[in-house]
Amino acid sequence: MKRTKYRIAFLCSSTSLGGLELNILRLACWMHDRGHEVFFLAVPGSPLAREAAGKSLSFIPIRRHRKYYDIAAAIALRRKLNEHNIRLLLIRDTRDISLSALTKTLSGNMLKIFYYQAMQLGVKKKDLLHSIRFSRIDVWLSLLQHLADEVRHKTRYPAGRIRIMPLGLETRRFAMGAYGKTELRKKLNLPLSGTMAIITGRLDPLKGQLDMIEALNILKKKNKTALKLLLLGDPTKNEGSEYAEMLKEKVHNYSLGEEVIFRPFSPNVEEYLGAADIFVLTSAKETFGTVTIEAMVAGLPVIATNSGGSPEILEKGRLGLLYTPGKAEELADRLMDILNNHKQATERAGRARKAAIERYSHDNVCSRLEEIIAELGY
Repeated sequence: MKRTKYRIAFLCSSTSLGGLELNILRLACWMHDRGHEVFFLAVPGSPLAREAAGKSLSFIPIRRHRKYYDIAAAIALRRKLNEHNIRLLLIRDTRDISLSALTKTLSGNMLKIFYYQAMQLGVKKKDLLHSIRFSRIDVWLSLLQHLADEVRHKTRYPAGRIRIMPLGLETRRFAMGAYGKTELRKKLNLPLSGTMAIITGRLDPLKGQLDMIEALNILKKKNKTALKLLLLGDPTKNEGSEYAEMLKEKVHNYSLGEEVIFRPFSPNVEEYLGAADIFVLTSAKETFGTVTIEAMVAGLPVIATNSGGSPEILEKGRLGLLYTPGKAEELADRLMDILNNHKQATERAGRARKAAIERYSHDNVCSRLEEIIAELGY
């Protein structure tokens, strides 16, 4: 069946470069690779614009606008969209909602806006101003069902215009068939023997790595296991290294220097996942958890916090184990469950890998976006 080709713009005015920004850029690139005419709008000189410069996307510069009521910026944006005959606009940053809403009004409602939700809403947003801005969004894309439910309960946005569309992942990248575990450990200069758990992500109190160190200490005191831990990540940029230093101090005080390995961020996270035996997510509030899905595709048994998007992704324990954030004793029990029940853990990991590839492959996510666009009559 021949695929309809769309003309679509992706806009992100953020001057940061994190998951939110990189995910909208990846989606734009994937849609371009599928043959769509894609335009990418970002602030010139921003980290995101520099990242986009190496991609084969049509780049449209925009200025950094005020978060609310920037009519001049909306007029300029409408002009640029009209110049390129763009009628589909996808945004991800909440600060771009007001600008897009104004632009839609100025376009005579010809512009169709897709808002790809990045975070949980938190507080209720049923006031008049939020309701007016949200009403200009044609399709609200939620990453998971629980986020869509939150939109229904905390806003006045029409439920019939909410769609579920998870973040995509290039799943082939995380299927490390070319290397065995031993070869990867040699390549990465990691211990060749023993069971190794891995946590990926920045070293930050919100990421909760302390839970895992406390759990290791509990297991060691009980002489339960000689489990090793690989912490892959850097301290949060521009926020100091106090938490990272505290983690290292805990490791020293608990005499876990032989068990815990610190490594800086690596763009080749798939190699480190391939070298590990268990993946642990200790974040107390992880909206979606791309790192969890990466580990699932890599075939690792997963333990994650029973919060945020993890319970839904792991089907409340069917695809991975859950523990209460901050409860190191509970985490220690989950680790022992995997170590003592290898057959069950392997079967669970196999189910998780199959489900992750089916649900989160970037091709399937792009197909989902194409379906949603088609629902609008394009």
